[in-house]
Amino acid sequence: MSNFQLRRIQKNMKSKKAFTLIEILVAVAIFSTAMIIATGIFSNVIGSQSLVTTSSTVNNEGQRILRQISDDTVNAIGTGTTNIPAGKTGSDIQAKGILFLKDDGSIAGATDTSTGVVLFSSTGLKIYRIKNNNIEYAADTTSNQLKFNTMASPPTVDERPSGYNFLRLNSPDVEIITLNLSGFFCYDSSCLQAPYLKIDMTTETKNYSSQAARHRAKIQLRTMVTGRSY
Repeated sequence: MSNFQLRRIQKNMKSKKAFTLIEILVAVAIFSTAMIIATGIFSNVIGSQSLVTTSSTVNNEGQRILRQISDDTVNAIGTGTTNIPAGKTGSDIQAKGILFLKDDGSIAGATDTSTGVVLFSSTGLKIYRIKNNNIEYAADTTSNQLKFNTMASPPTVDERPSGYNFLRLNSPDVEIITLNLSGFFCYDSSCLQAPYLKIDMTTETKNYSSQAARHRAKIQLRTMVTGRSY
């Protein structure tokens, strides 16, 4: 390489400007700020998506349970009896379509709070109740006679080996916080009015209070259903 070419290369190198330290620091600061903003936006999007998914799960589960109970109520057009002998509380029951239960499993009267219901159809009976933050379900497809444990005082729904096998209806990820049941019932075979059922149910994410805000949801559902015809 000639001296002329060497001097030309050196001249070109001197004419090129490099980044100063201040320019580099400013660029880093701008890039860091942009990354923080992008991370925040991404986190909010993920959080919103998680909340929507959780709310949808809780709502869909509640709607599924409500729909099942409602469908069975619509078909509750049978007359139910009990095995409670004369002289026991709630004797001579002949429920038209619907029989209400109290917390302890005994028959609910007009002024009692009901947390369980028995639905009598043409294909047997179905029982729904709340217990330990779960909706429990049992059925008897052979009879419209509700079996009680008459050794209890007052007699309660029979859960002995010869009685009903209750199964949890809700999924493990959702809890049933309240199940309030009310409506018109007639424990008399001569009743002409069609009974109806009002359901007020609150569902929420399991372990709601210990979950992060985006991973928990609480939904309250209400409906009123009556039988098809009498």
